[in-house]
Amino acid sequence: MATPEDSKLFRSVEAWLKKNPSKTIADWKKETEYTGPALKKRGRAGQLRVSYKGQSAQSDVVRKARLEQTDIDYINTLKQSGLSTEEAQAMLAANKAKVRSLSQQVTQLNKDKGSMRFSLGHETAVEQGGGDFARNVRLERGKGSGGNFARSSKAEIDPSVKPVLGIPSSGREAAIMDVSKEFDLPLTPKDRQAIKANPAAANDIITQRFQQLESFAKQGVLKFTNGVARFIRQTTGALSTPEDLEIAPRSEQLGFKPIDMF
Repeated sequence: MATPEDSKLFRSVEAWLKKNPSKTIADWKKETEYTGPALKKRGRAGQLRVSYKGQSAQSDVVRKARLEQTDIDYINTLKQSGLSTEEAQAMLAANKAKVRSLSQQVTQLNKDKGSMRFSLGHETAVEQGGGDFARNVRLERGKGSGGNFARSSKAEIDPSVKPVLGIPSSGREAAIMDVSKEFDLPLTPKDRQAIKANPAAANDIITQRFQQLESFAKQGVLKFTNGVARFIRQTTGALSTPEDLEIAPRSEQLGFKPIDMF
């Protein structure tokens, strides 16, 4: 059964074909640089319909099964860490809620900007073990070079830097990251983009960021919330750090941590 996003894709192609009656799906693919599942045109004139080809429909079944398995691995890993079934399910539900929220943003953006201009992408592709977790989904351009439809699972982020970026490669890793919080480094979006573009420079980029934060800490207090640092300037007397605030983590928290905590 087609998902809501699949249906939007089909309707978008149908509208394009009706607007360009002399052209084909192949022409649409070339214009939009679509590289997703194969599509087929069916129905008589005036009743044009687009759907996935049979083989693609089977691929969707496999994809759904993979996503379901990542959820199971997530739950099992949380339970291994000591959480109850109810607690583990609540954490999974919170992840799904965040994914749905981003999906709704995609829908609204496409409504405002034009159909299929944006899509919901995965940092680690489903084919490579990634799942529908808050850490692993992102808003992507749906059209053009570099967009989700133009990007294949081969264009993945270097696995060696995924831990420091808080990007899981499996349901198990997503659970470990959510429990430990040690993978939520206070990196800026620019830092993260630089690490993705040049994995070999990751340690230098992270070290520079922490040195900057440590310098800030001498002038005030840094409060961390979900890996984001907020600077509070010290204005009176000697520097004091309330118990509910943290100074920047030390250098021991840097580096590429192996996913072997449990």
